[in-house]
Amino acid sequence: MSDENKAAEEKAKAAEHVEKDRVHAVMSTALGRAFLMSVIFDDAGVLAGSFVPGDALAGAFNEGRRAIGCMLLARLDRLEPSLLAVAYKEHSDAVIRARDMTDKQEDAQ
Repeated sequence: MSDENKAAEEKAKAAEHVEKDRVHAVMSTALGRAFLMSVIFDDAGVLAGSFVPGDALAGAFNEGRRAIGCMLLARLDRLEPSLLAVAYKEHSDAVIRARDMTDKQEDAQ
């Protein structure tokens, strides 16, 4: 392997380490995990459909948002899979709690 290739490989490893540290800093807190799950599922709409009947541009826009969310999700899965599992569980629990509260409010009316 040439010196240039070694240098490039070391630089890539260093960048990966920095990225992993940054992701860990966010994913190691409940608030950080909640924020990322909100971005991925609510803002990017990873689980939502992107098709808009009769509006190809809106569909393309939605698919672009969704693609960014999918890339972020894949990156989290690659760098912090165990904390991503924790984030999924916390997000799921929060969605269930919110649904239960809405149901109770509707029942009270």
